[in-house]
Amino acid sequence: MASQASELKIQELYIAYFGRPADPDGLAFYADALDLGTTTIEDIAGSFDDSVEAQAIIVLSTDEYLAAVYLQAFGRAYDEAVDGTFWKDAINNAVTTKEAAMIEILNGAQATDVTSVENKVTVATTFTAAVSSGQITYTDSNDIAAAKDILSQVTFDTATIATGQAAVEAISTPVSETNSLVGSWQLTRADDPDDDITFTFNSDGTYTHWETGGSSVTDGPTLITDSDNPSGYQGTETGTYDWNELTGTLTVLEITSDNNGDWGLSDDAGGGTLQLDIVGSVLSIAAAGLTFEMV
Repeated sequence: MASQASELKIQELYIAYFGRPADPDGLAFYADALDLGTTTIEDIAGSFDDSVEAQAIIVLSTDEYLAAVYLQAFGRAYDEAVDGTFWKDAINNAVTTKEAAMIEILNGAQATDVTSVENKVTVATTFTAAVSSGQITYTDSNDIAAAKDILSQVTFDTATIATGQAAVEAISTPVSETNSLVGSWQLTRADDPDDDITFTFNSDGTYTHWETGGSSVTDGPTLITDSDNPSGYQGTETGTYDWNELTGTLTVLEITSDNNGDWGLSDDAGGGTLQLDIVGSVLSIAAAGLTFEMV
């Protein structure tokens, strides 16, 4: 995982150059490269020219480019009387590139310009996190336009951070509290910790149930005297299922094999349903009085 310092630097670049928050993949890729020392912030800025999005920026005149950078990074107009013409002249005379000048402008920011960038990075980080968690889509021009609009309203005024984050929340779709069933879940029982039952639900609608626990009495494979395993043997069960994430309803469709020795989905085969409650990494089946944890 990339360091926070590298991630903040990449967010600054995206804001100054594109006027938008970084996408999760771009942020991770470039920040990791920075931490590994395989690239520099200057090289990353230069590599932006290779993207389709950058084509509209490359064709800007020097004046237009500087105006865009100052507006996107600092939330204000580029003013030659205040900001000078050093970087404008350097770009026009091919002493430096637009991207290298942008890095130096960011590094040389002072007073309210520093605060503006920091505030925009804070909101951009919130936006990128929402994209990463699936709360916001970030795949087309409308998504990008919405992101740019949010950042354009963030200035050196600290109050605009809350405004920007509220705008991010307004376009976010809450993640359902009922999480995906796909994965492996292991039975947890404080009263019988050696009882080992695991369900693995696959994304293709198939599942496997393993029962491999030992008996607290026999501590062996036969489990004859284990009260919660009256059939007396270990085994597996496989089948198919349907999962309704919105309602938390599991429907058992077909049992393809059944030689487990304890409770399994075979008890509800042929369209039987179970109500599941999944919160984070905990799965509860109230009807069976069982609780599983993601493994």
